[in-house]
Amino acid sequence: MPRGFSTHYCSTIFNGTPAFNNCSVRSQARIIQLITYFRSLIKIMKPSDVSITKVKELMGHKAAVYALDWHPELELISAGGNGWIVQWDLETGDGHLIARIEDRIFSLAHYENYILAGTMSGNLIVLEKKGEKWEPRVIQAHTKGLYGIQSTKDGFITGGGDGFLCQWDKSLNQTQRIQLAQNSIRNIQLHPDKKVVAVSTSSGKIHFLNIENLEAAIPPFQNAHEPSVFCTSWLDGGKQLISGGRDALLKIWKFPDFEPTSQEINAHLYTINSIAQHPDENLLATGSRDRTIKIWDRSTFALLKVIDFEKYGGHVNSVNNLYWTSEGLFSAGDDRKVIHWEIETAFLGTPKSDLEHDFIR
Repeated sequence: MPRGFSTHYCSTIFNGTPAFNNCSVRSQARIIQLITYFRSLIKIMKPSDVSITKVKELMGHKAAVYALDWHPELELISAGGNGWIVQWDLETGDGHLIARIEDRIFSLAHYENYILAGTMSGNLIVLEKKGEKWEPRVIQAHTKGLYGIQSTKDGFITGGGDGFLCQWDKSLNQTQRIQLAQNSIRNIQLHPDKKVVAVSTSSGKIHFLNIENLEAAIPPFQNAHEPSVFCTSWLDGGKQLISGGRDALLKIWKFPDFEPTSQEINAHLYTINSIAQHPDENLLATGSRDRTIKIWDRSTFALLKVIDFEKYGGHVNSVNNLYWTSEGLFSAGDDRKVIHWEIETAFLGTPKSDLEHDFIR
């Protein structure tokens, strides 16, 4: 019998009738195979299908950790309130300080050979490797905190607390600068087609701009969250956008018409700071000021797991950032920790290919 199923479970599916129990053992096994197969086709998950393992705490920062990035050479890097940019050895848990900046760092990204960091004062820190060291260059990009950096095909885009959005080319020259908002730009997300960015602001708006000229691709969505939109992520190949805000709600929008779907989720108790998607599995993670990480089914938006301190040894303060790679889920918090998580789905039943072959026969 496939792992995780029972005759009681299958009887429940059939409305408690005795029909299932009256079947032969072979017929029961066949029914269970059918249930498993069709669940695999529509990818329905239950909380019991997901397991959480805390792999390691990565400790060394002397202040809150705000930013994470996955660098093609260095792998996981982090930065935060102490101005340190740290590379992590995931096997040993040891951190290597690659730069020390005299400012809080709110954002991290990479572009070609550069590491990019945004500071509280609005500076763009560009790290370039020379020999064995990463040499910093400071560019005054914004007059207030630099919260968003998004790499593009031909450069990158930055957004700051001054409401300005700036386009940069490969040579680190600023090619465009527009005032998009009267208050902070919080987040920039590139559409999968790499032609449009979604830009979130502290006024509750989400703007949609063409990469080439930073002009509106479609009108902005005016009241996405109250009062601020903190994070967004594209779903379903860019057909939907999910957003999280200071109102602790998750909202799912259709693109490009942005009619609300039926999904508006009271996801957390306080501000949702970050959204991350599993690179392969049908999973979504959210991190919040309420100190929890929540794992969701990316198709149905059903809540699957709540990662907290009491049960899993999670963060004791705000969860500020999430980053999900094939190596696992990484979370950064006000408690000065980066935590490495292993999130596994134990989808029940026989492998799909075997079932398909069996049914065709």
